[in-house]
Amino acid sequence: MSFSIKTLNPKNLELKLAMRMRQHHAEMQDHTATPNQLKEALEKFCQERGFQKGNAGSPDHLSAAIITESNELFSNFKTLSDRRQRRMLRNPYTGVEANKELADVLWFSLLLSARHGVDLSKAIALTGSDPMHFYAYSLNDETSTIGQLKEYVKSNFDRPTQKLTPREIAIELMGESCALFEQFRFRSTDQMIESFKDPNKRPEIDRRLGRIFGLTVLFAANNGIDLSWVLLKKLAENEERYPADKLKGGSYKKYNEIL
Repeated sequence: MSFSIKTLNPKNLELKLAMRMRQHHAEMQDHTATPNQLKEALEKFCQERGFQKGNAGSPDHLSAAIITESNELFSNFKTLSDRRQRRMLRNPYTGVEANKELADVLWFSLLLSARHGVDLSKAIALTGSDPMHFYAYSLNDETSTIGQLKEYVKSNFDRPTQKLTPREIAIELMGESCALFEQFRFRSTDQMIESFKDPNKRPEIDRRLGRIFGLTVLFAANNGIDLSWVLLKKLAENEERYPADKLKGGSYKKYNEIL
């Protein structure tokens, strides 16, 4: 018996998503998952659906998507006190929407880095308060787990950043993503790609992406969120919403428009 995401009630949908995650991503949580493993899972999802074609995966579109998702993350906290922000996130029922927006910020950051060869873990090290620390040299997307990156940002980001509230981190994410977008604004696709090869432009791109990724990791670390788990839950949900067999050829229809 097959189910449609339109007819599943929330309880059954959560059960189905949990089963899919256990089947495909059971071992991927923050203490074991590396950024490269998460990138590979997202790239596989996009390739199976043709989502990497055309302008959808261009640097300006992906950085604009990070701006949008950062703004939506902020909207969850804009009227809440500092205490209520943290209480909301630690509640498994009220924190769901914020976790989804955080997963979206991570999603587009990982895709942008994967498609243009940016090692986010090394980029994080460049934004720490002590980038010359010996531990920073060992960070890389291939072997560093998200859990290790959490430890790094909590001990090496400057103290004012470490103490930011969820709302303040979301504001920082909006600012950094806008600065990242400026690196690609008004440029052709070829010019954007060349930016990643230009020794004068690449450091700033890496620094902005590292800051975005680092703030995302810090947000999760400060609020008890398993970043890998919320991302893979979002991936499982999108696998249900966007079945690969109905999206061959790179269709960009919204899930409720797919027959």
